[in-house]
This record gives sequence, C-alpha cells and structure tokens, in this order.
Amino acid sequence: MLFSYLKLTMRLLARNPLSTFINVIGLSVGFAVFFILWQYSQAELKSDQFHTDFERIVRFGLTYHFKENNGETKDGILAINDPALTRDVAQTFGEVESFTRIFEQKNLSREYIPSHGQDIFLAYTNETSERKSFVENNVVYADPNLFTFFNFPLRQGNPSFVLNEPYSVVISENIAAKYFGPDEPVGKVLQLNNETALKVTGVFKNLPRNTHLAFDMVISTLTVSNSIDKIKITNGGPYCYLKLAPTTTAKDFEAKVKTFVDARYNELFKKKCNTCTSEAYLQPIREIPFNSGYWFDTAIPKSKYLLVVLSSISIIILVMAWINYVNLALTANLKRIKELAARKTVGANHFDFLKQYVVESFLINLMAIVGAAILVQMMLSPAESLLQFYIPNIRNMSMSTVIISSLAFLLGIFFTGVYPVVITLRNNPRVLFGTYKVLKKGNSFSKALTTIQLSFAVILIVWVFSVHLQLNLVLNKDLGIQKEHIVNIDLPATRQENFESLLSSFSEEVLRIPGVSGETVSNSLPGFQSKFFVIEKNGAFFSPQTNGGVDEHFIPLYGIKLLAGRNFQPGNPSDQHAVIVSHTLTKQMGHKDPSEAIGQRMDINTVEWGSEMAPIEIIGVIEDYKVDPLFASVNNRDGLALLYKNYLIPKGITPRKVSLKIAPDQFEASIQKVEQLYGSLFSGDVFNWNFLDQQIGRFYQNEKITRNQITFFTTLAIGIACLGLLGIIRNKATERIKEIGIRKVLGAEFGHLSFILLVTTLRQVALAVLIGIPVATYLTQQYLEKFSERIAIQWWQYVLPVFILLIIMLASVASTLINVNRVNPVDSLRQD
Repeated sequence: MLFSYLKLTMRLLARNPLSTFINVIGLSVGFAVFFILWQYSQAELKSDQFHTDFERIVRFGLTYHFKENNGETKDGILAINDPALTRDVAQTFGEVESFTRIFEQKNLSREYIPSHGQDIFLAYTNETSERKSFVENNVVYADPNLFTFFNFPLRQGNPSFVLNEPYSVVISENIAAKYFGPDEPVGKVLQLNNETALKVTGVFKNLPRNTHLAFDMVISTLTVSNSIDKIKITNGGPYCYLKLAPTTTAKDFEAKVKTFVDARYNELFKKKCNTCTSEAYLQPIREIPFNSGYWFDTAIPKSKYLLVVLSSISIIILVMAWINYVNLALTANLKRIKELAARKTVGANHFDFLKQYVVESFLINLMAIVGAAILVQMMLSPAESLLQFYIPNIRNMSMSTVIISSLAFLLGIFFTGVYPVVITLRNNPRVLFGTYKVLKKGNSFSKALTTIQLSFAVILIVWVFSVHLQLNLVLNKDLGIQKEHIVNIDLPATRQENFESLLSSFSEEVLRIPGVSGETVSNSLPGFQSKFFVIEKNGAFFSPQTNGGVDEHFIPLYGIKLLAGRNFQPGNPSDQHAVIVSHTLTKQMGHKDPSEAIGQRMDINTVEWGSEMAPIEIIGVIEDYKVDPLFASVNNRDGLALLYKNYLIPKGITPRKVSLKIAPDQFEASIQKVEQLYGSLFSGDVFNWNFLDQQIGRFYQNEKITRNQITFFTTLAIGIACLGLLGIIRNKATERIKEIGIRKVLGAEFGHLSFILLVTTLRQVALAVLIGIPVATYLTQQYLEKFSERIAIQWWQYVLPVFILLIIMLASVASTLINVNRVNPVDSLRQD
C-alpha cells in the first residue's frame, strides 16, 4: 500500500512540475542557507569558548581614571598589563590556578627589545643555500605554558615542552608551508632580523577563526627573560590571562585584585598626578572578541550585533522558505478537497488520507534536505572566497542546528500532510463538495503566512539599505588627511649603525624618481590606532593620541591644515623639545583661540605614564584628523600631539614608516624604481609596501564582510519571497480562470485583470510595510550606535527600498499576468 501512495505522489509531482520545482528549490535553499549561516554565526558567537574551562579564564587588565581641569573624569581601559604585576597576583592569591602572558608584536618596544621592537623579519637558508625572507606581522612572545593554558592543538611537539627553552619558536601550519614546504620543520633554524637564531620546536594547527587571538609564530619569553620585568604597561605590556580555581568567581576575586593594585600603583601615580587612579578588571575570555575601544588591543573586534543579525537571517530565510512551501502545498491540497469528499463518501478511512498526504509531504521535504546538502557542498569554496566566511564541518553540527532543522521538517509535514486530513474529519462530504467555504478558511491561514513573509522582506531590505549608506559614509568620510595616492613603506627591521644616514639618503634620492612628488618619515600612520602621550599642564593631565615622531614633511604631505603657529623646521635645535597639537587639545586646555596656545609650555612623558616627564613648548596648532576608526567605543577626546622625529623619545618613537605620494599614471614604473633604491640602500631587508586608503579600510573589514554576507543572503530571502509570490499568483490565476474569461468577454483590460489577481497581495504588502518599518527602524538605530559618525535617517530611506521591493515582486509575476491576458476566453470557459 505504501508503494502505491509513493507512485501516486510521484505522478502528482510530475503533473505539476512548476509547483514541485518551487517547493523543492525554495525549501532546499532555505535549509542550505540555514545550515551555513546558523552554524557560522553560532560558532562566531561562541568565540574562545572551545578552551577547556573557558568559564574560568579571564583577561587581567587595568582601567585608568583621571580628571581634567574642568572636573570631568576620563577613563582609559588597557587590554595589556604589567607582566610583573600579573606574576605577583598569581603567586599571591591562591584563587589563581595558573597564568600566562602574550606579548603582541604590535605592542613591542625597542626600548626593551632593542633587536627588533615591532619590526620583525625572518629568514631561512636551506641545505642548497637558498634563502627565504619574509616580513612577519603576527609574531608573539609567550610564556612556556601557552599551549597547556589554551587549547590550541599542536601538529608536532609536546605542548608542555615546546616553549621550555630560550630561542625556541613554535610556528603555524601556514608558516611551516611558507618557509619549509614539504620539508620537516621541527629542528630547523630561523634567523630573526639577521641577529638571533630561533629553533623550531613545534607546529600548531592554524588558529581557529572564532578566537580573539591572532598569531602565526610564538617565541618563548625565556628568550627575553632579562627584559620581562623591565617592560612597562604601555611600552610592550602583554595580554595577561588568569585561570581561576573552580570555586572562585571572577566578580568576587576582582575585588581582591583591585585592592592589591590600589596598594601597588595608586600611591606612585599620585606623586605625579593627584587626580589619577588605577583599577584592575577581570574580563571573561568569552567577552574579549566582542569588545572594542580598549587601549593597545590590536585585535579587530567582532560585532555581536551583526552576528545575531546573521543568525536571525538564517532563521528568517528558513521560515520564508517554509512559508512558501506550506502556502503552495495547502493551496494545492485544498483543491483536492472534492477528491477527499468523494473518497470519504465511498467509505475511505481517515488513516488512508493521512498516509497519502504524509508520504507526499515527507518526499518533498526529503528531496529538499538532499538538495540542501548538495547546495552546501557547492557553496563551500564560493562562501570562503567571495563571502569570506567559513562553514564549520558537518561533523561538528551543533545540537541547535539539528533541533531547528528537524522542527521545520516535522512542522512542514504536519501542516501540509495532516491539515487536509483534519479538514475531512471536521466536515461531512456535503460541505467538502462545496469547496468555496473550505478554500476560504484555508486561504486565511495562507494570507497570514504570506504577510509575515513579506514583513521579513521589508525589514531586511530597509535595514541592509541603511547599512550600505552608513558604511559608505564611514569609508568616504573626510578624515582630515589626504589618503589617496599615498604609498606606505615599512622601514627595515634591522638597524645598522649607519641607518640614519641611509634613511637620509633614501629620503633625498626617492624624490628624484619620476612620479614621486612627496615623502615623509614617521613612527606610525594617520588613520590608525596609535600611541598616546600624557601631557601635564598646570596640574591638569591630558592624553592626546599621536603618530609618534614625525618630520617636517608629514603635515604638508598629508594635507593637514595648520591653524596657528608653524611647522617643524629642519636644523632648528628648539624643535627637539617642541610639539604641534590639534585644535581639540587646545580647547581641552582652555584656549578659545588656537593662537593662544602658541608658546605655552608643558611636560610630556618620555618613558611611562607618570614618570620621567620632559618640558616641551607648543609651536603649532593643526586641525584634528582621525587617528582611530569611526567606532563609538573609540574616542579621541583629547586630540592629537606630534613630536619632531625621535629626539625627545629616542627608543619609543623611532622612525618606522616612509610615506610617498606617487602619481597614479606613473605608479608601476615609480614603485619599481623605489624598490630598487630600497634594495640598494637596505640590502637584505624585505621591501614591504601598501596603499594608505586600503590599510585604513581594513579597520572596517569585518563590517564590510558582514555587510556583503547579509546583502547576499537578503537577496536570497527576497528571491524566495518572489518565488512564493509567483506560485501564489499562478494558483490564483488557475482558481479564477473562468471568472477571468468572463471578464475578458465583457471587455476587461489587462490592468483590471492584473489588479484582480494582485489586490490581495498589495494589501498584504501594505500591511507588511506597516509591520516591517518600525522593526527596521529599531534595528537600524541599534546598528548606528556602533559609530561615532552616523547617517541621518531620511524618509526616502524607507520609501526607496520598499519601492524597489515592490518592483522586484511585480517583475517576478509579470510573466504570469501576461499569460493570463493572452489566454483565449473561450478556452478558459471550457475548463472544469
């Protein structure tokens, strides 16, 4: 009997190929998108929760509080900490089970690690004397217990011993392939900046995507053990992690640590700043990937908000696909009510009806699941390369994925398989033969589902439209600098005794290259998260950000506006103790006019906040430019301060970057000559360059990637909605074919016939707009809160997306409307 139902089902599916296609394809896409998006977003939302006992792991940092002269309290939250303080806390308190410290390359300082500071390149010479050299940007120093503290699995090596010796280094799989290819990496020797030999003792698996840590190479801290206790918080301080005892809560232990830190630091601070205090904090590791605005935190934070949106979209697309399927299936099944009535009249059993409809529904859902599995496999590579997100292995499918998918599968079978049977149970054959009332009841449920589906489409398209406008604002925002056609070059990581003279020669000769119209040397670049100074003036403390030491060409090359005073002058001895500040900083100091600040004297820290202050004089005031990304959590309240080269802080703000302005029409030839010049002066060093505007854009890389992901899947959602609308309009046209024929005989025009078919849908769209606009407004406002610069929401930002959606939907059913108009009325009236 079951085989008979199966054959009947196959005949029915083959008889209505378009409905079958819409059902199977729509459901397949819905399931596939859900599998991909839900798995991805849930894995990202659970970042760093794969570590054993992650609930007990916290990052130990410090928060600084200090008051301005107007009494306003300012806070600075540091992601890094004093390495000696972390060790002492772990040894003092029994609540700490273990600790580890990671010294991030971007926070290193030549003051304490003179051999390289932040600039690292590594070289390997194989048995055939072939030398490979690479500039590396993801190198860290870490305590020997790193791989036992965290669950980063090793391909080779024992996690308890790989970092137990000085000059040992553990590398990632990618680094092993880059340097050694198919050769055995363990035991090989890498040259660090041509000065230090590092022995490879292990290889770790490439770090998972869902972690806030990002490193390709780990050097044992035993290599720099003499420098560890000398390292200051803001000059190379590490990320410090504590693993608490099982019975200890972070909240209770934090109070003890605060008392310990207060006794150790605050008296020292108050000797220099009587309004300054420090406070310890413990941050659970599960929160770290989603926090931004922490000083010296080099990781680009993930947006929990956008990840939640992605997970919501996965549910929405699945629901929309499910609604399409249920709508079309119910409409098709309700047309078979007379069949049920006839079979019931001749004594058919209700269980027979149930088996027939459940088999049909089960088969369609099964085909959709198989199609989804095929689509997922087909999308693995495109998703990685085009949308830049990973798809977790199906073996690691979460329980929530299984539950939601099973629920959609079973509900689909229930509504499309059981519902028609329920109708036959509730009505006698006489009522069932009068199908109009039955169809009317069924259509009410279908209309409600369609309205929900269209509401989702309205919400998504309005929200995505707003996201695009906001990111366009951020990416095209005037940062107060000229960033086009500027190339940045990394200066050599190794510094020979004659480095200064070589750099001077490079600066002079590079300007003779055709196409190069400007050059400047600086410690860091505009538009990037940078260092900060602490400035004291009349007992008030300020913390302006800085691009470190710059030369006299920095301000003109970047087109920074000089409001008062003058620029740095070469050969002027007084400029060695001079500073150029921004307009914001002068206002913080109480000057209404920038010119009032010229000649003002103050003190600036030269080593560490609160120690070794040096006198400086303001010689110029510039217009503010953005140093940090336009995120609301990153503030620049105290403005900017620029020192002249590295005279005042020889080790802290050494020259690291050369910026060149190159004409775009001569770029290829110019950059080749620049590379040749670089190689002739700095032989043996890697020439590494990039465009400034592209580097600035990387701060918003996560935003842009997520925007593209959401746009793609929103387009899929709208496509599913249009697919369902197409099926509904076709069914309406079939149901009302005789009515349409009569109206055409009586002279009805194309527009009138179209309105008859679309009037219900247009009402549903109007209701969907009323529901969707408030929700979209709320979501947009939540998204905009992330940014310090935001778009102003206008009425057209709602009207235009809805209008576009309406046009897309009408275009999707245009062919059906045209076919209805072309049908001969005589043929329509002949149909049963």
